[in-house]
Amino acid sequence: MGRVGKKRKRYVLFTLGSEPSSEIREEFTRLLFKRYPALSKTAVVWLTNGVILRADSASFKEMREEVPQLHLGDFRVNALSSSGSISKLKRLAGGSLGRDEVLQL
Repeated sequence: MGRVGKKRKRYVLFTLGSEPSSEIREEFTRLLFKRYPALSKTAVVWLTNGVILRADSASFKEMREEVPQLHLGDFRVNALSSSGSISKLKRLAGGSLGRDEVLQL
């Protein structure tokens, strides 16, 4: 049986069109929190070459489609993959995109 009535966590990996400055990361994170007020601060993990967002199974499809539409000037993100495991997405980002390093805001 599935998890009836419980929200399953899902993670979505977005690749970066260009490497953002710390100001761009902060502003993009602010836009995310404005668009998704239920998003916690620990739900956004910046990598050197991407960003991983934590969502629930009900909202991750919407997030996957809408987040790439949020952009600041030339800075854009593209949805690459989604999974129930953040470590899988970190490995994917590290293997296919370059270094696997988490950036702190």
